[in-house]
Amino acid sequence: MRPVISTSARGFRPAFGLIPCARRHIHATPWVSKSVNQKISEAADKVNKKVGEGLATAIETGEKATERTKETLGAATKHAKGKAEGAKEGVDRVVQDANGVSEDVRAHHLSS
Repeated sequence: MRPVISTSARGFRPAFGLIPCARRHIHATPWVSKSVNQKISEAADKVNKKVGEGLATAIETGEKATERTKETLGAATKHAKGKAEGAKEGVDRVVQDANGVSEDVRAHHLSS
């Protein structure tokens, strides 16, 4: 009589004992089960998010620098305006003094 050979999900079973067969494991991880297009799309989304975050940070930094520059220029402008007003007042005084001297000279010249 010949040995009976049968197969099952657990291995190849000859009449004289179990001989394990190489098994292929099926993985159901999300990465393995995704198509190439899905993988590319997700990778592109990740890159897009990172670039967006970097740009947002750069914009915020630029806005802060702009505000600081405005504050600095505002203070410098006020200081310059103050100096200009002071200089204008000084020039006005000199002009008034010159006019006064001129009138004094005319008055003195006419009386002599």
